[in-house]
Amino acid sequence: KVLDEVRASPYVYAHQVPLSVVDIEGQVNSQWDLTLHQVIPYIDGVRHVSRIAVDAQVDIKLAMHCLRQLLYYKMIKMIDIFQFSNLYACTARISELYTNKRLCNECIAYIRRNPTNLEEYKTHSKILTGAKLIKLYASLHQGASIGRFCVEQKLDQAGVDVRRLVTFGLVHGFIRRVHRYPFLLRSRRTGEVSTSQHQQQQQHQQ
Repeated sequence: KVLDEVRASPYVYAHQVPLSVVDIEGQVNSQWDLTLHQVIPYIDGVRHVSRIAVDAQVDIKLAMHCLRQLLYYKMIKMIDIFQFSNLYACTARISELYTNKRLCNECIAYIRRNPTNLEEYKTHSKILTGAKLIKLYASLHQGASIGRFCVEQKLDQAGVDVRRLVTFGLVHGFIRRVHRYPFLLRSRRTGEVSTSQHQQQQQHQQ
């Protein structure tokens, strides 16, 4: 067995990215399935399920089965593939960064890029504060992609790893993914498809 078999374990999709929320490798024991031992080293918060199966050299269905069990036991969370075209929006849970100083400091430590020189270290240390962090998350809105957000907020100068910023926000519920779908409208009188395209935003919380 991989772990104790769970019939109601949540479904895992090939395009999703598993992210460890506990030290899985520290809990592995010899009784766990060999496939699980092969899959775990490739759970890095970047590789999607299909990529993990290829890198671990295991069948995709077996990899998905392993991840379903880990997800059920709350050892991992599933997030979307990071792309600069993705849209995110801030949630009401952002208030936790105001009230929980430890969580705020943990987030800053996680998302801060390692400086390459002393001058960069001094600059980044001054810029990335708790107030700045909250402002960054609050600046995420439905109409702007992550790519545009990076430019507007000058994340390179702030020393922020945008992928980690998004990941931390999703895991703790500070932000949610927004999906945008285009659709065509038909004229009520002629039934013809309108030449203009409209976009409908459907919000989906991770």
